[in-house]
Amino acid sequence: MAELPFLRILIVDDDVLLVNILQFYFHNTGHIVTAAYDGAEALDMLKKSPFDLVIADIHMPEMDGVQLMQEALRDYPLLYFILITGESAERSFEELIELGALSCLVKPFKRSELIALIDVAVQSKKNRELFTDKYGDSPELLNGRRQAVEAGKSLWNRDQRFQAVMNTAHDAIIFMDDLGNITFWNPAAEKMFGYSRQEVIGKSLHSIIVPEKYRRVAENGLGKFVKTGRGPAIGKTIEVLGLKKDQTEIPIELSISGFKYQDTWHAAGIIRNVASRKQNEQMLLSAHEELERLYQQLNHQYEIAGHVFSKIVLKNENPGKNINCFLSTMDAAGGDLFLTSSGIPGLRQILLGDFTGHGLSAAIGAIPVASVFYAMAEKGYSVRNIASEINNRLKAILPTGLFLCACMIECNYVHHMVRVYNFGLPDAIVVGADGYIKTRLRSLFLPLGIMHELEPECHAVEIHMEPGDRIYIFTDGITEARNNTGELLGQERLELLLTRNQNLENPFDYICSWINEFRGDTPQSDDMAILEITWDTHLEDFPKESQVSWRTADLPEVLNLSFTLHADALRTDNFVDSLIDLLIRTDASTRAQKQNLFLILSELYSNALEHGILRMDSSIKNKPGGFDEFVSTRLEKLAALSNGWIKIELKLFVHETNGRIIFWVEDSGHGFDLQCDPVDPTTPICTEPLLSGRGLFLVRSLCRDFIIEGNGNKVTAVYEW
Repeated sequence: MAELPFLRILIVDDDVLLVNILQFYFHNTGHIVTAAYDGAEALDMLKKSPFDLVIADIHMPEMDGVQLMQEALRDYPLLYFILITGESAERSFEELIELGALSCLVKPFKRSELIALIDVAVQSKKNRELFTDKYGDSPELLNGRRQAVEAGKSLWNRDQRFQAVMNTAHDAIIFMDDLGNITFWNPAAEKMFGYSRQEVIGKSLHSIIVPEKYRRVAENGLGKFVKTGRGPAIGKTIEVLGLKKDQTEIPIELSISGFKYQDTWHAAGIIRNVASRKQNEQMLLSAHEELERLYQQLNHQYEIAGHVFSKIVLKNENPGKNINCFLSTMDAAGGDLFLTSSGIPGLRQILLGDFTGHGLSAAIGAIPVASVFYAMAEKGYSVRNIASEINNRLKAILPTGLFLCACMIECNYVHHMVRVYNFGLPDAIVVGADGYIKTRLRSLFLPLGIMHELEPECHAVEIHMEPGDRIYIFTDGITEARNNTGELLGQERLELLLTRNQNLENPFDYICSWINEFRGDTPQSDDMAILEITWDTHLEDFPKESQVSWRTADLPEVLNLSFTLHADALRTDNFVDSLIDLLIRTDASTRAQKQNLFLILSELYSNALEHGILRMDSSIKNKPGGFDEFVSTRLEKLAALSNGWIKIELKLFVHETNGRIIFWVEDSGHGFDLQCDPVDPTTPICTEPLLSGRGLFLVRSLCRDFIIEGNGNKVTAVYEW
């Protein structure tokens, strides 16, 4: 390939420094460079020596660059002119081209921009020389000059587009040469790092934006890059720290690519400030951690609720051989509830309930319902009285919109009859031994917890039962269950299922299995419960007596403790923590039960002290500011206490991981009528809480057995694990 010709270049500028810089640009390029310091001197030099290219500043005294170009082109039409102007040029680029300029450079300009225009002039000169060698001088040479001008204009337009893109980019864009010096620095880089373009062009990139602790690594990478165009960060996007002008470090995302220019490797970097993103990521992480903490806290609360709820259900571990119940909740604690009790021989009370909604909000009503049900059923109250007390209790404590649909049944195995109250559940059915529906037990009354009192016309439906008859009660979660195609199970389909399984050995297992198969993998949308009562007096175990048998023979006794706290100790001693620690030291298996044991013992002690000895009224807490009043009154009564005692006995039985603790707590108070409220003996049990405060309801639900004895001042509680 033939070598490109050199140019004879005349630099014209009254700024000596700029002339020296331009001469430096052309050092070792092979071009012959001459300088003039005004227009007149330049015209004189053009007359004396031939030149190919003039680089002139527009703003000069006496004769400016445009006048110089117009004068020179009249005598030397093949001469190329590159004009240099400031950012606030008086003439447009297009106007200068029309006047004859090859191109125009705006200060400050880069060496690469000037070299690109020089290359156009060189190529044009080569073409002209080839044409002259072949055809001699010709007017066609002027066409070559015009083509060169058009090429210069194209270069300028391309450069303007490039500058527009670079100047409007949101990301910082920086170019670095083979020496590691900055050759391009866009406005976004100025904003990001705080340096103006004039401050950084030609300076070491690493010393400007790389923190000192990382510079050695960066310099080592540069050494490899300038030789091979490769490096650990080339062609990748990495996150590093950048250094601002004020010496603060910022997180940046850096994408680097290498390109070859004039046989040397240069690098282009696109940099994005990710401080806001990092901050948002940290905020998201913190929010996630907070949500996780809240989830764990909520999950823990659900576990506690589930534990309490399961304790309520566990009282039905032996509901009777003729009773089957399938109950599936969506959460650890659900809104469907199954309760049964046989406090009187030959009589069993049953409740299947469905609170509004599901989950913890629905299950919260289960505790008072179970407490009232068991307390009254064990004392032989009728189902209607139990329903009335549950209704009153729920109306008093539940928010509007939360109520209990329930079907309550009293089975009298002596007289072979049942009494049924349906408070808002789907129609229950009685299926005869022949497989036909004998009776529908329709919902005749409003759900419990809506009205202040049961409806006056609330009377039971009485049904005579025959051996082999079966009663089916279910919640709407069963009838509204859907399959994979969205089809409802429905009442009609369910009744067909319940009446066509007479010949099966385990019909209830078949019913539950069929319902699960119908649903398939469709997510459960509500709690579900279905109850089957098979009428067979031979399967019902009538209790001989209601007294609890502790069955301590199957576990070895490891601790037997009894002590009495008198007035002085009652005023000052808080012994519950010490007693729990003693239990844990006695046997390590009690450590996992610490929370429940503390709740049981502290509630039993508080009840004996506050209601037995001090005769406190818990209803004070229900008034505005009542809790503070209750505490203040308690302190006053304790300070004035001069007599009274509380006796505590406990026995601990443990074998491997199984254990049982029996608590006996007795106080010297006057006690109360077991049929009445422990605080106000004139209030019947059916309209007020059996025991003051919600704590003893929890104790009752946690314990396997809970008995009030004597004149109401002695409590026995049995806790097992």
